[in-house]
Amino acid sequence: MFKSKISGYIIWSLLFLLLGSIIPLIKFGKLIVLTMMPLIMFIGITCMKFFTVKKDKSRITMVDIDKMTGLEFEKFLGVLFSKQGYQAEVTQASNDQGADLLIKRSSKLFWRKNKTVIQAKRYKNNVGNSAVQEVVAAKAHYNCKSAMVITNSKFTAAAKKLAISNKVKLWDRDKLKQEVKKNPVSFTDLKGVNMT
Repeated sequence: MFKSKISGYIIWSLLFLLLGSIIPLIKFGKLIVLTMMPLIMFIGITCMKFFTVKKDKSRITMVDIDKMTGLEFEKFLGVLFSKQGYQAEVTQASNDQGADLLIKRSSKLFWRKNKTVIQAKRYKNNVGNSAVQEVVAAKAHYNCKSAMVITNSKFTAAAKKLAISNKVKLWDRDKLKQEVKKNPVSFTDLKGVNMT
């Protein structure tokens, strides 16, 4: 599509240049203006095309997240956190002991003291307190400093209350949307991601 648009611009520009050469013969008095007009238009169209900032259609939005599988969502979160300066590791799909993702700051020092365990819940309905219970167990199992539950949905009141008493951070749909906006992830970023 990009090449066809460029070809179209070139063809139109060449037509204007050609007309700019013929018209002065007909109207000799306006020779300079008519000869320069196609050149000005050509430069304008070319600059417009190459300096226009396009919206990256490959960026992942909340609509895309809602269509992901659980494992795709986990990998997406891994890339999102790596863009924030973390090292991310997606745990095994089975026997993960309540941990979908382990993250730590890129510093090699104090690996165990800086680890955060994440339970990822790509749900249509609200996430209940079982997700918080699972991540609390995973925090102890993986010897992590902190724990999070991240969802593309909302949390129930019971989940919020349990998270407060266990110092578990919750990212609901609104918080996830903010983070995606601050640190955009594209489908290209996800290709070939192997975080296990």
